[in-house]
Formats: sequence, C-alpha cells, structure tokens
Amino acid sequence: LSDEQIQILDLVCKNNIAILNGFAGAGKTYSTKGLINMLEDLGKSYQLFAPTGRASKVMNENTDRPASTIHRGLGYIPPNGWTYNEDHPLSTDIVIVDESSMVDIWLFRRLLEAIDFSCTKLLMIGDSAQLPSVSAGNILHDFMQSEIIPTVTLSKIFRYSSGGLRKVASDARCCKPF
Repeated sequence: LSDEQIQILDLVCKNNIAILNGFAGAGKTYSTKGLINMLEDLGKSYQLFAPTGRASKVMNENTDRPASTIHRGLGYIPPNGWTYNEDHPLSTDIVIVDESSMVDIWLFRRLLEAIDFSCTKLLMIGDSAQLPSVSAGNILHDFMQSEIIPTVTLSKIFRYSSGGLRKVASDARCCKPF
C-alpha cells in the first residue's frame, strides 16, 4: 500500500465515518482489500455494500468476498419495508459502501438508520468526480465539500500505462498539461 492508501486504515481505526475518494485507477480497490485483510486479521466483522447489483458484483469479484446491494444488505422486502433499521440495526463492526457517489439521499438515510454508530463504523468509497445519483442527492461530493467527514483522496493513478484516454482524463482532472 502507498502512504495515501495506508491513511485510510488509520482513518477507519480512529473515526466512525470516513471517506475514501479517488479517480479510476487510483487504488481504491487495492486499499479496500488492505482494509479487509486488516479487519480479518483483527477478527472484526464487515459488510460490503454497493448501490447497484452490477457494482456489488464487481466488488465481490475484486475482493473475493461477499458483497450485496444496499437494499439487500438492509433486508428490503417490499411491501413490508426494511429488516434493518433504527430498531434493528446491522450487527457488524464496519459497513463498507463502494460507489457511494451513486447513492441517493433516501437510500443513504435508510443506511444511516440501520447503523448504530456506537458499535459500527461506516466507510464510503467513491469518486467525487463521477456523476451523482440519478435520484436526489450528491452525497459523496457534498460530504467532501463539507470537510466534516475525515477523507483520504488518492492522488496517484496506478492503472494506466504511458498514454491513453484514462491518462488524458486523469491529467485533465488534475489540471496537468498534456
């Protein structure tokens, strides 16, 4: 892990809520794997969530650990409602949510209601430069702009060779000359 990637391990240990932000190829997945390894070494429980089925499948494939949609993880059963909520919170040490930029305010409210922050932490992972949710809200961007939630932003891009569209896009985002 790079120094930046190690920072997220420290942030998670010291805070109940943290954000891991980075562009595509910056090492968010690798950082997540490092965090999962640390949690497993310490005997801590975790749940991996993502806002969509596709994103949870990618998270599962990248971590080789079970991942689910937020809806499934919170036990959404229409029309009865949510299994996990303020009266019946999730029983885990940390909830890790990938692709947090795509989560709308209503789903995020349900997630927060299902977490007892006296015993469960929350890590939001995403790219603040991605498009926000198709529904209401831009929570990852807004939280980062508030500067209230401790955040690590990965700045080094690992996943490109010399050139290509990804390099050009990353350099443009960082205001680097072409």
